[in-house]
Amino acid sequence: MTVRLKQWRDRRDKKIKLPIYSVEISMQGDRRTGYEYAGTLFSDTWRVKLGRGIEWESRTGRALAWLVASIRNPEPLRGRVGIFHEGRCCECGMPLTHPESIDTALGPVCLQRVRERLLRTMTDERVNSMFVPLTEADA
Repeated sequence: MTVRLKQWRDRRDKKIKLPIYSVEISMQGDRRTGYEYAGTLFSDTWRVKLGRGIEWESRTGRALAWLVASIRNPEPLRGRVGIFHEGRCCECGMPLTHPESIDTALGPVCLQRVRERLLRTMTDERVNSMFVPLTEADA
């Protein structure tokens, strides 16, 4: 399964990111079948609005439910599932050039911003555990 998340931005000020994501899912992984719009994820409440024609019982609906559950509680997946990116910062979209940035999917400046934002609502230990780079033992 391959998932594309796109964060919404404010209509008037495009620099303001909203806690809303469009979710597209490709079930094949071979990129021949393309992506199907699965729905909208509201990250502030973890509510999901399914896309038109998508039912919770369908493959795409079940994949979306699994994705949301995994984001909310990633601990059971640690060491079993890999989440990768396409060489761009997940925060600003710029190409990643630092070797450490490839592992965390965030550039050094964006990493600091994200850490500061997360520290407002989480403990320091929890935030640090989120940014542990992959090692060869995990792969």
